[in-house]
Amino acid sequence: MRALLLLILLFAVGAASAYYLRDDNGYVLVSWGHWMVETSVVGMLAGLVALLVVALVVVRALSAGFQLPGTVREGLARRRAARRHRALVRGTLLWLAGRAERAETTLEKELPDDAAEAACHHLLAARAAEAQGQGTRSEHYLERAALADDAVVGEAVTLMRADQAIAGDDLEGARAALESLRERNPSHPRVYPVLAGVLVAQQRWRDAFDLLCTAEKARGWSEGQWREITARALAGALGECLRIEEARQLWSRVPAVLQKDADCEGHYADALLRLNDEKGLMAVIHKALERRWAPDMVRRFLRAEPPDNVAALASVEQWLQRHGEQPELLLAAAHTCRRNRLWGKARSYLDALLAQAPSAEAHYEYGQLCGATQQPEEARQHFEAGLKLALAE
Repeated sequence: MRALLLLILLFAVGAASAYYLRDDNGYVLVSWGHWMVETSVVGMLAGLVALLVVALVVVRALSAGFQLPGTVREGLARRRAARRHRALVRGTLLWLAGRAERAETTLEKELPDDAAEAACHHLLAARAAEAQGQGTRSEHYLERAALADDAVVGEAVTLMRADQAIAGDDLEGARAALESLRERNPSHPRVYPVLAGVLVAQQRWRDAFDLLCTAEKARGWSEGQWREITARALAGALGECLRIEEARQLWSRVPAVLQKDADCEGHYADALLRLNDEKGLMAVIHKALERRWAPDMVRRFLRAEPPDNVAALASVEQWLQRHGEQPELLLAAAHTCRRNRLWGKARSYLDALLAQAPSAEAHYEYGQLCGATQQPEEARQHFEAGLKLALAE
């Protein structure tokens, strides 16, 4: 482009000179040895332009000749790079199409000179080999990929080894790989979800709970995944508690957003019920029923032994005012009235319950009431009715 512009400029200069010298062409005489050249000024300028053009052409030709080997090498390198890129694209498409054997062959046939690019070929080939059940070949490709001095490649190799270990039920190997990745890159988006899943699968509840308590804001969680797996780890950790104080300390470490979660509250209540912490259990049930209607909490109340039956009855009546005559609350009210020896009140609650929602539990409670009030025949009838309903379920 520059040569063309220069040529146009020279012709423009020549044309301008010819125009201005049209009335007086001038006279130029060049003598060299026995040679003599006589011409006009315009002719001389035209000759100079022609000579300059020839010189430019010669210089460009010589330059191209000297650069020819490098140009050939660059062209061949571009062709090789294009061929390797096509191999990567083709191998990826074959892998996605489920043709693992051909994908592996294609990816390993054309390897780039760049270590990171070659590692990409090896990683995909490792996946293809794994899909064929060739674990040894897959590990060989991973080892070759790991030779690249690249942090991202190292993370990919570690994650693939962790995935392979999980698939092979080698949970301890997967945990070790993921822990090493977490040390290198704590903000990696896949570390926390996968590592938490491995710890839960190993039933290492405390380790999983400790990890998850600090991982709420970590990247990589799908919607609801962190809450679900944390609730599961909490249930397992609470199930391992042998003392009331131990369960309370564990609950104090639960993130505030989960302390109001129905599942987490239920796991904590179950632990307190198992450890016979009736006072703590009543506090949890009160908080839950203040926030929402929670029939599971009422059922836990029925299994507990409240330390103060009078206070328990007052609580149940308060819940009835807040949530209405729910079947579970009517049963809890009758149960608490019976414990307080309020026979008539217990009977009225049970009559309302049987009219609204007959159940085996309601008949059993009525039978207990009749037995306490020396009415054996009526107690027998309710026990039989409750048994029939239980068997029908």
